[in-house]
Amino acid sequence: MGSNKSPSHIRGLLIPDPRFSFAGAFDTTNSVYTEKTPRPGVPIAKDDSDLILETSGESTGDLNLTVYTQNSGYPENLGGTFLYSDTSSTSTYKHYGWEPPHTINGLERVDSGNNSSHYINYDTVTTLDDTLIIAGVHSTSGFMRIWHKGPNATAWTEVDLPYFLEPGMQLVVGNRAIDGTSDGTTTEGTVGTEPGPALVVLPSGRVLCFFWIQTANELTATATNTSKRHWQIQAVFSDDSGASWAMYQNFCLIEPLSQLADTRSGSIGRYWPGRLRAEYKDGQILMISSAYDSGAAAQGGVSFPGNVYLQFASSSLGASFVLVEKNTKGATSDSSYDIAVSGGKFVVSYLVTAGSGNAIPYTGFLGSAFSPMSRSDRAFVPIDDYGGSFAELLAADTGNAAGRADLAICAVPDGSMYMVGVRHGHDSVGYTKNSVALMFSGDNGETWSMVGGQWGGKDPKKDGTIYSSRFYDEPSSAGAHARDTLRSVAITWQRGRLAVACRFEDSPASGTIYVDGDRDHNVSCLYLGGYSNLTIGSIDAAISMADRGTYAKHYLPFVEPADMLGAWTVTTAGSSVSKGIAVNGAEPYLKLSTTSAEYTLSADVLQHTSTQNTRTESATWGGPMLSFVEFAVEIISGGNDASPHIAMILQNGNADGKTRVGLYFRAIGDTTRVSVYDATGAASLHSETITFSTAANFGEYRVATVGRAVTVWYREYSAAAEERTWIKLYQSQTEELSVAVSAGFCKLQWGHITSSTAHSRWYKVQAGAHDGDLNHCAVPRLNDWMGYASPANVGGRFFSPSQIYLNTGLQIAAKDGPAVKGDEWDLSPRFDYPVEAVHHEISPSPAKDWRSSGRSVAAELIWNIDTADPAMALGGSRALYLGGINFRYCLLKGYNGTSWDTIATIDAAQQVRYHRRGNSLTAYSTGISTAQTGDRVWSFDGMAGCTFNFQDTGAPALYNISANSEGVFEAGATKPPVFIVDGTVSGEPTTGDGQIWCKDLCVYIPDNVVTAYERLKIEIPVDVPGVTGSGNNKTISGDWHIGTVIWGHVAVFGRQYSRGHIRSIEPNTELFTATGGQRRAVEQGPARRAVEFSWVDPVDISAMGDTLPSPDYIQTIGSGAIVASVENTPFLIQGLLSRLKGSVVPVVYLPSVPVGTSAAFQIDDRNRFLYGRIVTASHRIENQIGDEWIGGGTGEAVTATAIRIEEEL
Repeated sequence: MGSNKSPSHIRGLLIPDPRFSFAGAFDTTNSVYTEKTPRPGVPIAKDDSDLILETSGESTGDLNLTVYTQNSGYPENLGGTFLYSDTSSTSTYKHYGWEPPHTINGLERVDSGNNSSHYINYDTVTTLDDTLIIAGVHSTSGFMRIWHKGPNATAWTEVDLPYFLEPGMQLVVGNRAIDGTSDGTTTEGTVGTEPGPALVVLPSGRVLCFFWIQTANELTATATNTSKRHWQIQAVFSDDSGASWAMYQNFCLIEPLSQLADTRSGSIGRYWPGRLRAEYKDGQILMISSAYDSGAAAQGGVSFPGNVYLQFASSSLGASFVLVEKNTKGATSDSSYDIAVSGGKFVVSYLVTAGSGNAIPYTGFLGSAFSPMSRSDRAFVPIDDYGGSFAELLAADTGNAAGRADLAICAVPDGSMYMVGVRHGHDSVGYTKNSVALMFSGDNGETWSMVGGQWGGKDPKKDGTIYSSRFYDEPSSAGAHARDTLRSVAITWQRGRLAVACRFEDSPASGTIYVDGDRDHNVSCLYLGGYSNLTIGSIDAAISMADRGTYAKHYLPFVEPADMLGAWTVTTAGSSVSKGIAVNGAEPYLKLSTTSAEYTLSADVLQHTSTQNTRTESATWGGPMLSFVEFAVEIISGGNDASPHIAMILQNGNADGKTRVGLYFRAIGDTTRVSVYDATGAASLHSETITFSTAANFGEYRVATVGRAVTVWYREYSAAAEERTWIKLYQSQTEELSVAVSAGFCKLQWGHITSSTAHSRWYKVQAGAHDGDLNHCAVPRLNDWMGYASPANVGGRFFSPSQIYLNTGLQIAAKDGPAVKGDEWDLSPRFDYPVEAVHHEISPSPAKDWRSSGRSVAAELIWNIDTADPAMALGGSRALYLGGINFRYCLLKGYNGTSWDTIATIDAAQQVRYHRRGNSLTAYSTGISTAQTGDRVWSFDGMAGCTFNFQDTGAPALYNISANSEGVFEAGATKPPVFIVDGTVSGEPTTGDGQIWCKDLCVYIPDNVVTAYERLKIEIPVDVPGVTGSGNNKTISGDWHIGTVIWGHVAVFGRQYSRGHIRSIEPNTELFTATGGQRRAVEQGPARRAVEFSWVDPVDISAMGDTLPSPDYIQTIGSGAIVASVENTPFLIQGLLSRLKGSVVPVVYLPSVPVGTSAAFQIDDRNRFLYGRIVTASHRIENQIGDEWIGGGTGEAVTATAIRIEEEL
């Protein structure tokens, strides 16, 4: 029989349990944790697809998406399309598609101005972190201001830009009207060019803003054509996405621009500087300034004014520019230049005024900023007859120069481009005048088309309308002076949508085509397109993005509807009506408040006369006119379920009859009651109470009528929402709408339609109606929201080989292909500090650690060891090692099959009584009422990286320990250590009870703890018992860190290794010696500890050869399990080396573990453990005497060669 040979202390190695791994055991479902610094993960293909997805950009910790192939194809324009969804979503409409920027999502008020102080002439860009920046110039002072809004911000922030002026210099004001006429007659003093700033984003993220200044008036004589004005361009920069700005360059032009003036004091002359535009590409910046030449014939030009341009180029990141080219005025002229970069080229958009009644968009292409525009390739933008004049030309006797004009261009990362133009020209097709058009290119600007359908006709054409306050020619002509459109348009692409900076121009009371309307004094931003789970459909069976639908008629609260010439019919009853434009945060709205009164706004002719379905059919009701509307309304008070006190009524009809369906609203506390109402049959179809996420939130609604059926959807409205989530409110299951048998065609009513006491806010209205019998109906016929199914009817976005925005900063790119419909990829984030990093098989170094993203919620890390039955350990005693922790307190728990047991309470704090001077501390040495006795000798620098807490039971005051001397925290009887903490500690106590928190520790579970566990859990609570306050399990960094977790059994050496073991340390430095003998040392990393030991004294292993072997053993607790066999020690080492695969699996060396303790205990003196790898190349058992495997005490005695364990850092 073997004998118990237990010593007072044992030695051994903590061997990782092979079942304790990330892939095989970590419970991601039931664990509770966060991870710090998410990054886009590698897409995992769920199918054998030929298309490869890549990710970039940013991600969030909970962003798990699945990308779904909607249409098969390669990653290109007109190729394969995709949708995406939340991987865990079970929603019926979980798939998000993409709406191109054909519809207006919302309007924001960026800045409010007044008649005497406002900003105009904008440019806008998107920074590398997706911040929107808009720049404008003050109308009268010339001051420059920018407004910026980050992707997660809810408000715009304004910043006034710096400038540099020496005596005699002045800023260039922005209020010169571009229209130099008064009803066609040139008037001195009104000629100008609307000078404005240019924004450029450099690859570094730096944003530059360029603007004109006037440097001097050179008054050489009083005669005509002898005075000169001199101009320069100044630049400021921002390195924080517009939050702060500084001077970049006082004078950017190598040679200032000099303008010959007709008179000393007049404003007639050559090259009035105008709107600047600039763009960066391949180390160059191209800058173009619109300019205006109103000089007389004596200056060398023709005798009428003209639009000209100035082209500048820089190869010094905008520090200096040379003039590449300036043109001269002629009988025809170009204007409204803008620049984008796509396909490796500068793409310049501009209006070509080729003759009377013609101002057509063109694009020019430059490979280099130094190539003259006059030699560039250029492409005509085909617009059919929709916008034959995108600018209002001055009268023929002034040379057809462009007066009011707005044209802007931007590039999309996928190679597509968008151009926005305002049809100011009176030569456009009648119904399109003063509307805003969108033009699309899918091939880097080489070819273009309008988008959408034709709202004023039945031909398969596209009119491109994205904003129109009315059909200009119906119900009667709006008149030559009608405006009500956008001005100072600038566009940029941001997070999968189009952002439009603009202001609004209403109609003057009277006048000719040359008279400007009154522009509002506010800076506005429109958002168009983006991701949505309810996408606007296509107008035909085509996959081109240009074929996606638009709306025909729009209201946005720039001004009241009644002030928009001929746009809306106002019906009132009663006298107590309060209305006006106000702003909710950044979102403007039309306020309607009635007391026993009515205020109704109507589009009496929602469809154009040319698109009416006039067929009469006796067999069925009417022909299929299609109508749809989208609007956002906030219900403040009042309303009714069965009466249109606050309502939207959509009439759909033809020559035979009409249906009328309404949404009736009622405020119920903080909720909104919505009734879908058959207004013709006076019957409620559906009622529902909607509770939005907060009392301040409200709804946006989409309604479509097809035949005698209706479908209604809603979402929580936000003008700037990047992703729109719609919920189906109601859909007709039958042809249920009642028909009024009388011609009525299509009509839209909204507001307080019957007399009532109510209060509402209207944020936008956009609608359209068309003849649905047409093959090319402008109202979407495919995916018309009726019977809408996901993913089948969701409109996708084309895959692209370039990175395109997907969600919350995440971008994707597609390579190779093609993708096949139904192919899917899972996109999960990876983290800089992931939870898998605590597992040695993933990240053996504690330096690569897990970090939580905060500590507001307790963390629970769970491992399933054996879910079928409580699992036994591979040895009698078990242990847990925690390396690289930064917190004080946690619990080790085990699940016994029915409940969680607390195996050990882990507290990394050692209480010390301290005395502080400055940032250095030591133990009390005098004046002590209660002595302290230290439980360890701190090695020199052994505290470095640990945490010191100036409080013991009070709210923690934590500092990092950077250095220490050796010693014991004991009062006066031995050498105490001195340690230094980082940071400012002047406010902390000079004496008191504090704590040192160890960064590494081991929990030993003795052999009498025999309970087996199915699962293990490390629980990090928010609070530490006995500490003042809540949330007191604090850390210096504000999060929780764990570098390494090892759980396993302790392989106890039954025979202790021989004397003469070695403990070493190896600094990780490199010493360089110069030829002159000078030396320089470079620290490559921290020093590495190591231990080496062997069994050089013979071990008698005769008992292992007995017929019935029963070797001596070690049992540290009498009732506990046997933890080691004495004679087996040499073979244990070889078995461990095989199991550990040499140095592959790390271990924890435990040189001295006391026996006799019956409960789990903690070892946190780093001298008493070492986490590392066995690096011994080979291990031998060497026979010293006797024959192998002979028992009876006459067998062999052996020695075992050394093993070396090096610390893992």
